[in-house]
Amino acid sequence: MISQQAIAAPQQQNPKMSDRENRRQSSDSESEATLEFRSYTDDAWYSVVVRAEGECLRVKYCDFPDTQDNLFGPHDFPELKKLNDFAARFRPISLQLQDSDCSHVPTGLLVCASHHFRDDDVRFYDALVEGVDRAKHFFEKGEEECSCTFIISWLHGPIAGNFTAENIGQICSVQFNEEIDPIVSSFVRAAREKFLTASCNSKRTPNGEVAKGHTPRMKIGQKLSFSHHLMQARTIGYPCERTGQDSDFGGIDGYYLIVVDNLEKDLTPSAMMEFISKEVSVSSQAFILPSLSSEFFTRGNILLDNKRDFMKLCDYLESSDLAIVSSRGRPWVITEKMSVHDTLRVSIETFARISQKIFEKTKNGSGLKVVRRGTNEYGRAKQLSHVFKEFSDHQHKLQKRLIVEEGKIWQKYNVDRVRN
Repeated sequence: MISQQAIAAPQQQNPKMSDRENRRQSSDSESEATLEFRSYTDDAWYSVVVRAEGECLRVKYCDFPDTQDNLFGPHDFPELKKLNDFAARFRPISLQLQDSDCSHVPTGLLVCASHHFRDDDVRFYDALVEGVDRAKHFFEKGEEECSCTFIISWLHGPIAGNFTAENIGQICSVQFNEEIDPIVSSFVRAAREKFLTASCNSKRTPNGEVAKGHTPRMKIGQKLSFSHHLMQARTIGYPCERTGQDSDFGGIDGYYLIVVDNLEKDLTPSAMMEFISKEVSVSSQAFILPSLSSEFFTRGNILLDNKRDFMKLCDYLESSDLAIVSSRGRPWVITEKMSVHDTLRVSIETFARISQKIFEKTKNGSGLKVVRRGTNEYGRAKQLSHVFKEFSDHQHKLQKRLIVEEGKIWQKYNVDRVRN
């Protein structure tokens, strides 16, 4: 695939910032580029030019030799899911944020940010802006210089799920169009047509009739819309955004995780599963996470193996007509919901079995019950939930502040190292 070198995209360079100083000048090939592509090899975004070659699609990486091109054919996608994933790997080139743009960067913004492997090796991955530490701007020779620090959480790549502090020189604004490039769109339509035709033929009986129970091929005319591009930012397998910004669960069945906070420390996984089975009539796996001796609560995870049960349980747990509390009155607080891929699911199930063994000797752990709206217990549970959420939000702010301070120290260290 592509070699592990420094890359020139995303574009619109500003010569003041370190990342942009180290990028090569745009070549003629890059000046043609209107797309970026998420590589299958290292999962990073690269500026590309696409060419139609018969029924195949050639993806040319800007500023890389022709030997690094990728040639994709219709038969490279034996499943529609893989073809849709391929289409979602294209989008318009991300635009380099300028120093004056920082006031227009809100929390929760999807960005494309650079990650340094070495001084000559910079690659770009998607991230979310978790917070901004605002600082006074300066003017050097009449040009504005941003001194703000951006806290970002990485969505994919080698440090996915981690938080880092970056300056505006490492951040690009992600662009979306209603349709992808017409050359890519034409290739995807043709590949889908071939796949569905082959699928339809494979379902026919010897006399040419469609086999019983098979749905005839649908008309191929729909556009590849913005929803396809949203697949690029899915956090499957990684921590999802904060409560209220849950992962995109899509329409594909899979495995789903619900993180429950503020649990009693003596609650057992079996008690959680029995309660869920009794109240919601769904099968689940549960495990309790370890907690510090200084903590007065713990947290647990609930794993479900299909979207229907997941949505049913979410609706129940988030109902405004009831609250789940321990026998001592401590309320459950749902902090995250996410879809997970099969590899992570295996790890979760392994941990769940270990958690079960740890708690299997616990006979008299904390019980669970439902309290209904209008009761004193319900009112108390809501107040306790609110207090816990305030505490949790304060913790998150402290964590972001720690990242900011660490980032400042690392930036100062890097500057001193360059000077010396």
